Amino acid sequence: MDPYEQCPIYETERFRLRLVAEEDAPDLLPCYANESASVRASSEHCTYGYGSRTLEELQGFIRSWLEAYRERGFVRFTILEKASGRAIGTIEMFAFPKKPGVLRIDLPASHETGDTIAELLRIADHFFEDFHCGVIVTKYFPAAEEALRARGYAPYPRRRGFQRDGYWAKKSG
Repeated sequence: MDPYEQCPIYETERFRLRLVAEEDAPDLLPCYANESASVRASSEHCTYGYGSRTLEELQGFIRSWLEAYRERGFVRFTILEKASGRAIGTIEMFAFPKKPGVLRIDLPASHETGDTIAELLRIADHFFEDFHCGVIVTKYFPAAEEALRARGYAPYPRRRGFQRDGYWAKKSG
């Protein structure tokens, strides 16, 4: 499956992921207007959507995310909480040939829990096949360490050309 031809929908017991939509902005504004640890971690080297303080600003970022999707740059999924039916955060995923895939999970502080992160990382296991990558790299905050280790992620090795701290990686299989 090519996620840029037809964006997949993923589901777990508590969450549903689908392509972000501009109508998600009112629900997503609390996630981006009040920077949480996950949003701060994800914002490194990213100019799309971080620091949104108004609804109009976030709607503009969502339009940019959708344009990047159409240009095959990345997919930004909305995380829908099934119990409330509301958008609570986003997941971004992209991969380029022969490079690790990059995963960003943006959550409000109220959802930065080990069980939520572990459930979302279970969904991310599908990204190896769907985005054709052998490794997924993510940057995360210390409170997520247990969930990352439980899902098979390990601290990303420091190597020439990639000397950043706080990154975790998982190999497919």
